[in-house]
Amino acid sequence: MRKSSLMVVVSAVTVGLLMGACSNNSSNDVSGPSNDTTDTATVWQGNDGSWYSMINATSYDSYAYFSLQNREIVALTDEEASASSDWDIAFSRINGKLNGGVSGPGGMVGVDLADIGDPDSTDFEAVTTAPQVPSDAWESDQENLAVSNWYVYLPEQGHILLPTHDLYVMVTAQGDYAKFNVDTLYGGGMPPDMGTVEITYVFQPNGSTDLSGDPQTAVLDIGASTGYFSFAKGGLIDVADPSTSTAWDLEFQGYECRINGGNSGPGNASVYPMYLETNDFASVSTAPQGGGYFPDAIQSIFGAPNIPGSEWYNYDETVHVIETRGHVYILKAADGTLWKLAITGYYRVVDEIPISGWITVRFDALTN
Repeated sequence: MRKSSLMVVVSAVTVGLLMGACSNNSSNDVSGPSNDTTDTATVWQGNDGSWYSMINATSYDSYAYFSLQNREIVALTDEEASASSDWDIAFSRINGKLNGGVSGPGGMVGVDLADIGDPDSTDFEAVTTAPQVPSDAWESDQENLAVSNWYVYLPEQGHILLPTHDLYVMVTAQGDYAKFNVDTLYGGGMPPDMGTVEITYVFQPNGSTDLSGDPQTAVLDIGASTGYFSFAKGGLIDVADPSTSTAWDLEFQGYECRINGGNSGPGNASVYPMYLETNDFASVSTAPQGGGYFPDAIQSIFGAPNIPGSEWYNYDETVHVIETRGHVYILKAADGTLWKLAITGYYRVVDEIPISGWITVRFDALTN
């Protein structure tokens, strides 16, 4: 419904507000988190009987994994976690995921009670037994690609695919700017054979935001293989290890397009969905500034960056503060175990300084 590069800047004006928010989040603390920021997670039971954990999710590059059953951090790399059933939830900055779907083999699904109109969707203590959840409301993690819906499938017209010509402005893997659309798609067959893709683009090196140059065309013969396109090279390139390379910008494979950023690659790529404003290629002469660029991400019950309103938080752009929306989530493990969970904070106060990226969760087991 989300890996984003949102940075939280804490100014002197916001310190008092943030410290107050942190104090409220730990008002039920029994032992309390320490001031040692080397902790990976701190777990305690509140006076209300609920369990709390403050998870060190300060890394932009990797997730922190947590087991609800064992109430402890699970030391895993992202690669290890993709094949492990030992964790339940994970966070990296503002991004959360469950061990299910594309994120892991654990079979975990969940639901945001606000999404099904539950009257107790923001009242954690009121949820004492498992609510009635429609079977189609349970969600597992899935990919949320920033470049999506770039073609339409027309079965009634002979099962053909036509590009939508959606216009994107892109920050490339190495931080330059480009604008592009998929101009032609032909010669393909059943997946993964996507045939030939032609894209029209303007690339501006050296960080310039000027996109008024003459458009270029690249003909990409993808077929049933995987093609890695570089704006700087103007065509397909050989990539030994796409998981570590920032030389490629777009990956085409099986009628999907990924970008080298967020969940799909190690680069800085993100895209601005310019087509929501205009599809007039020539009229876009400057790359937009001030936000609105999205990487490839994981879509979970905690949200996705390119689905406004799906996030677990609200962001105040005036004072640069992230505040929880207080939604109650119900999680269901593969064995049927149910949990209720809420995210109660994003900051940790160390020596009177609020530090962002410390996710506090409140959780309890539920009975059917």
